[in-house]
Amino acid sequence: MHSRTARAGFTLVELLVVIAIIATLVGVLLPAVQMAREAGRRGSCNNNVLQLGKGFISFESRQNFIPGWRNVSVSGTAGATYGWPVTLLPFIERNDLFRLYASGTAVDSLISLYACASRPVPSSVASPLAYAGNCGSGTAVKGDGVMLDTTAGRLGFDFISRGDGVSSTLLLTERCGPTVTTLAKWSSPQTATYSSTTMTAAGVVHQGISVVPAVRVSRVVNAPKTVTSAASRYPSSPHPGGAVVLFCDGHIGFLKDAVGDYVYAQLLTSNMDVASATLVGLPPLNETDYK
Repeated sequence: MHSRTARAGFTLVELLVVIAIIATLVGVLLPAVQMAREAGRRGSCNNNVLQLGKGFISFESRQNFIPGWRNVSVSGTAGATYGWPVTLLPFIERNDLFRLYASGTAVDSLISLYACASRPVPSSVASPLAYAGNCGSGTAVKGDGVMLDTTAGRLGFDFISRGDGVSSTLLLTERCGPTVTTLAKWSSPQTATYSSTTMTAAGVVHQGISVVPAVRVSRVVNAPKTVTSAASRYPSSPHPGGAVVLFCDGHIGFLKDAVGDYVYAQLLTSNMDVASATLVGLPPLNETDYK
């Protein structure tokens, strides 16, 4: 008589159980992997902002003032102005591009420090800009904002330290989140007039963040979010929960999207009472001292 040898194998039920276990493990591990990847991208973004902070500090220590959101063209072309990213080039080790600007040559190049790793760069944008400077509410008051226009002159960290302090005043934030449909270019010329209410001028919506006077004095509890909101003038980030920011003393932080509009206004205004929109606790300004 011949004995039958049982064949080893999986039954259909066992196979389905194994597939279910694998699917469960993938469902648990995949979010963790995505979170780890985002943590790495946010770390890269933090490093970008930190290096930009060093560039701003070096610029201010040499020039005694902070670049404005709009600056006179380095090429000397009459009426032409450029944003702070162009002015900062020699202080982030891109003097090669700055020399091209000085010679009048148009530049359209990718600079890694100006791009956030969490926001993919469209192929049609060669020189994306993911960060924006603190422009306050666009007034000609030096305590309102940090990057001022030519009508308000310039100011340095010494002036800011005499008010709320450099560690409590924003210098730069991200502006590249889901509310930004098209990334600006760091090389965009700044020829249009600044508008604090709409900020629709080309490039300004990304090169500068602001707060309108109505929001500056608002204390409404249920006011719209200021971070990643529908308004183009506010910070926006692809990172979950908020945006990476840079303070005037060079340290970085994370501005949560739950921040109130009044707190946000305080962070943008270094030397003024945002409720009354007047300078407080400071001696009269001297244009020769703060340019």
